[in-house]
Amino acid sequence: MRMYSLGNAASELETFMSEIKPCPFCGGKQSYVNTPVKHWDGDRFVPVMYHVTCPNCKADIPGTTEQDAIAAWNERINHEKN
Repeated sequence: MRMYSLGNAASELETFMSEIKPCPFCGGKQSYVNTPVKHWDGDRFVPVMYHVTCPNCKADIPGTTEQDAIAAWNERINHEKN
């Protein structure tokens, strides 16, 4: 999971976390953003993919940025027929 320092980044984390909807599979409400996939760019390891993960059922949705991962996680398909 990405660690944030205090200050502006702490309020960013609160915003990100408040934007994450409950898990679409199990309804869990403790989903979080993490960055498990990284690559070496010659000077340091940098994130390649961000993931929103549900600790209850282990569902995992990737994105190229934190915002993309959250948007993909929050997207719901409406299966209701008109």
